Amino acid sequence: MRNRTFHHTPPPWWPDEEPWPPQKSHNLKQWHIVRQRFLRRMGCVFGILLIAMVIIGLVMAQGMMQHRMPFPMRPIPQNIPIVIRIISWILFSGVILGLIFVGSLFRKAAVPIADMLEAAGKVADGDYSARVPEKGSDEMGALARAFNDMASQLQTNEEQRRMLLADISHELRTPLTIIQGNLEGLLDGIYTADPGRLQGLLEETQTLARIIEDLRTLSVVESGSLKLQLETLKPAEFLEEFIPMYQNLTESKQVKFNALIPNDLSDIELDPTRIREVLSNLITNSLRYCPPGGEINLQVKPVSHPESHLIFSVQDNGTGIPTQDLPHIFERFYKDRDSSGSGLGLPIAKSLVEAHGGKIWAESEEGQGTMVSFSLPIRK
Repeated sequence: MRNRTFHHTPPPWWPDEEPWPPQKSHNLKQWHIVRQRFLRRMGCVFGILLIAMVIIGLVMAQGMMQHRMPFPMRPIPQNIPIVIRIISWILFSGVILGLIFVGSLFRKAAVPIADMLEAAGKVADGDYSARVPEKGSDEMGALARAFNDMASQLQTNEEQRRMLLADISHELRTPLTIIQGNLEGLLDGIYTADPGRLQGLLEETQTLARIIEDLRTLSVVESGSLKLQLETLKPAEFLEEFIPMYQNLTESKQVKFNALIPNDLSDIELDPTRIREVLSNLITNSLRYCPPGGEINLQVKPVSHPESHLIFSVQDNGTGIPTQDLPHIFERFYKDRDSSGSGLGLPIAKSLVEAHGGKIWAESEEGQGTMVSFSLPIRK
């Protein structure tokens, strides 16, 4: 069974209040004892079966040589025909070979079952690193692989749960600390309740509210309980409703905004509120990293292979995303050091797109810009 190897320092997502490396449960030894007890019992059953079959084989062989069923210890006459002797010994040899075959099957079945029994106990006690060797018959190997896949998924879910709790704690701690410090200063008379300070406190509470709302949206989508309000719309008309708002926003930051949307696109079924949220997130991200004088392009194009769908793309010529960060940008709370967001925007966008049956991806080259695209199926 594969053993875990721990580093001297915990990963960044590990909670501060829990010891590292994680302590094993005292019940884990109990499952090893259960495994040994199971093997002993199976061994006793096989031993009894072996003795019984040997006795039966000897009786049958002796009976054939005497032309009748005798007591096991009755002497064997010397005038038995050679054919009868050969047949009797072939029968006895067959019994022995059968025992060897049964023993092989026992070993291939009992040992993997015992290993799985011990590993299942460890998983039940919270040790999700437990694995079983993928050996034995095809069926036992398939069962072992299924168990290992289940344990791997549980381990991944546990790591993600711990990481999520650690990230939520980190994200909420900063605004709460600021609010608490300012309120204590106001109560002690250190700070005055001037509009500037109250405005700062209001912005921190808005940050808290935004994080909580993002978490709620993400949890609803990932749990599968989000109900989309689908409508059949023309893409050009749908996008023209909110494009002027972003044109005004980008102009105020000296960034050019272009919308490349054909008028002959097929109608598409979507939740306008949720897709508008996705596009707003992508355009806001592009605007954050696009320098003055830069350019942002919103483009929609149809694709018919392998199935009909529309691809929405938001492209900028900003700073781009480092190569090592690109595979992680859709993970919860993942953000670079210069980001002022919560790290939930792109994960929410990904979840909303997938709720529509689509996919989302990003292409970027550091220093050259970024293009984030998502596809939505056209249901006919």
